[in-house]
Amino acid sequence: MATKSSQPSTPQLVRLSNGVQVLTLALPHLQTASVSVFVRCGSAHERPRLNGIGHVIEHMAFKGTATRDARQINLDAERLGAEVNAHTDKDHTAFHMRGLGEHAPRLVRMLGDIVRHATFPEAEFVHERGVLLHEFTEDEDDPMSTAFKLFDRASWGQHPSAQPVIGTRANIERFSRDDLVGQVARHYTGANVVVAAAGAIDAEAVQREAEAAFGSMPAGTPNTLAAPAWLGGLRHRAMAGSSQTHLVMGFGIPAMQADDPTAAVAAALLGEGMSSPLMDQLREQHGLVYYAACSADVIDSAGQFVIAASTSPKQLDACLTALARLIT
Repeated sequence: MATKSSQPSTPQLVRLSNGVQVLTLALPHLQTASVSVFVRCGSAHERPRLNGIGHVIEHMAFKGTATRDARQINLDAERLGAEVNAHTDKDHTAFHMRGLGEHAPRLVRMLGDIVRHATFPEAEFVHERGVLLHEFTEDEDDPMSTAFKLFDRASWGQHPSAQPVIGTRANIERFSRDDLVGQVARHYTGANVVVAAAGAIDAEAVQREAEAAFGSMPAGTPNTLAAPAWLGGLRHRAMAGSSQTHLVMGFGIPAMQADDPTAAVAAALLGEGMSSPLMDQLREQHGLVYYAACSADVIDSAGQFVIAASTSPKQLDACLTALARLIT
């Protein structure tokens, strides 16, 4: 009697006629599956007056579609025991669901409805604008978040890649429903969409559902970004109410398209775990920080090797000296 293999399959990539890419990876040893829709549209693709609109769209996509209101969207997911999430980054927006493997095709269908048929109800937008402004204030008050935004500007100047994902308060207050509809029409196209599913899935069933959900999407053209020049330099800002100094430093690395793992390996060696040189030297040996981290952050057009740490103002010079010894 034949038995079903529990070994992972190889990834399968299918491209629909309109350019949508459908990537599946069957992992039969699991019982669950994760399904995501990635759209190549993030804050780096926004004009200054539209900076932050991608993050607003991410929020509003769950507030109603042509056939379901916000409550029904939540109920449909929760009745399946599925988790729903989304995020916006500099070079993409992503919508996620995770549930039982047998439900993967239904998750594709539900995500397709959210991504393709969101109606951005005006009444919901009025309410969600207030939520977004609270989120903006929280981000604005966070000194580490502020340090990262200053680092981006020091890295890339006025290039769109330096724009914050969350946008500006003035933009959030000004955006209209028509702005959201227009942004989706321009950028949510087949050439910029990837549907991905991994777990205990039937790959062919997922592909069929992706065709049904996304096959009629306009093809469009790929959203591309010119690579920013690396500028570097020093940026700082005094913030009331914070007793620590939050430091972000780094240098440019190849963009995602280079497919170069060197920086990611270096970041793991330098800063992953309590025994890493970063934590051992800064925290365990010298007591200069409680928090320190290292990462290789890459997007379509550029990359940053980033070290972040929080220390006391009087220990900043010692912290910088220790960091210089580690990376030079």
